[in-house]
Amino acid sequence: MRDVFAQARRGGFDIGLPSGKLVKAMVEVLSEMPPGTRPSKAVVVCNLGPLRRTFKSRDINAAWEAAKRQVVREHPDRFRLNGKVLRWTSATKGRMHGAEKSTPRPYSSRFANRYGEEWEFEYDPSSGEGILRGSDVDWQEYRVIGGRVPGLLLNEEEIQWLERTWKEATGGD
Repeated sequence: MRDVFAQARRGGFDIGLPSGKLVKAMVEVLSEMPPGTRPSKAVVVCNLGPLRRTFKSRDINAAWEAAKRQVVREHPDRFRLNGKVLRWTSATKGRMHGAEKSTPRPYSSRFANRYGEEWEFEYDPSSGEGILRGSDVDWQEYRVIGGRVPGLLLNEEEIQWLERTWKEATGGD
């Protein structure tokens, strides 16, 4: 099914889903986030399920900007914008319980290069392991070690994304 959408997009056809639906879904995901979860685009997009595959990256980026502004308007007691960065309000941070603070959350990120090849990165902080899979390698899984993938040839754009993503997932390690 994913190939059908990809072929339609490459052919210049849009699948016709309104971007307002994407903004609404992003706001809903943000609204349901437990305090302490980082309110980042990667986390929100990961939680959109199949809906995330039906939009182009530029549509997701535009919807993310709109969703940040909307969630701050709807939930000023929980969220604030610091420049362009969405943050929890300090009152919300204070409500975190000890168990929530110490429980590391899985991290995931998606990326599409200039050729339309899609990549997914997942990091499990409890095990310290990262996994990379992508359309270019038929979604086969590769271990990520220190921001690199032994045995997989990536272009410069993909290497830069993976290194940035690894640093974000591991806190700069």
